[in-house]
Amino acid sequence: MFCCKNIKKRIIETARESFSKYGYRRVRTSDIAQKAGISKRTLYKHFPSKEALFQSVINDTHIKLEKDISAILDRIVNNDKSDFVEELANLIKINIESSSTFTKEFYEDIDKLSPDSWDIITKFRESQLKSIFFKTYEIGNKRGIFKSDLNYELVLIIQQSVFSTVMNPDILANLPLTTKEVVESITEVLFTGVLTDEGRKKYNELNK
Repeated sequence: MFCCKNIKKRIIETARESFSKYGYRRVRTSDIAQKAGISKRTLYKHFPSKEALFQSVINDTHIKLEKDISAILDRIVNNDKSDFVEELANLIKINIESSSTFTKEFYEDIDKLSPDSWDIITKFRESQLKSIFFKTYEIGNKRGIFKSDLNYELVLIIQQSVFSTVMNPDILANLPLTTKEVVESITEVLFTGVLTDEGRKKYNELNK
């Protein structure tokens, strides 16, 4: 059992690296098996298809992201002495890293070749954005870091709309930016826009 878990984990990590580097279309399960040091038969014992393997990669990535986010939110919510702006910067950083794991070409592949996987990614992104947003903005308001004169339900709708529109394969393909640069630009505009002058100054100092 333990051995099987290790093999499965190794397959997922190898697949994540391959998908991230080469996209979905160009990666073959035989290549993943070879890089993982196993037979193709062993790979199919754990994952019946390339799409099933990719969805496991997505789920594994989401589980790790949720764990990292929960740790930060726990510090923000339960520790009044925590540095809110610093923790907010950490939160933004891990979201940028997670969102930019894959290339623009990869997102285009997934949209066309594995729509179910694309649906999983977009729904998770929307769910996480909403969860993070309402947990942080209330505390940010109390600590004078977020502007108090904004309608935050409207702000959330704007954020969801921007991410949904821009993080679209057709849009990404026409932007002269990497996926990471796109996510960083969106985050910079949306998150710093709700900060007070004091909060923005501190946030910018942390990101020098």
